[in-house]
Amino acid sequence: LDTKSFTFAGFLPKRGKHRIEELKRLSQVTGTLLFYEAPHRLQEVLQDMYEVFGNRSITVARELTKKFETFVRTDLESLVKDLEQLTYKGEFVLIVGGADTVESDTSEV
Repeated sequence: LDTKSFTFAGFLPKRGKHRIEELKRLSQVTGTLLFYEAPHRLQEVLQDMYEVFGNRSITVARELTKKFETFVRTDLESLVKDLEQLTYKGEFVLIVGGADTVESDTSEV
């Protein structure tokens, strides 16, 4: 994930329609995107992200700075297909690759 620039988006809207609109607005941001999310909405948010962003790199961080801190580094497609790999307790930070992450990496080669 790009560490040169990032956008902290905080919590996404609770309602699906408003959440999709916000994700569409953020879909063209080129830097890494950071979100907070509650465990009871995590599955819906990840599915919405995959629908809007497509297959991007993602790191799901749970319980940061606590005893049971965990990280899952994967891509949105793999994560949505296997949502059972996550533990749905605690606080989550989602770190998602920006719009041009894949394109810029290959264009520099």
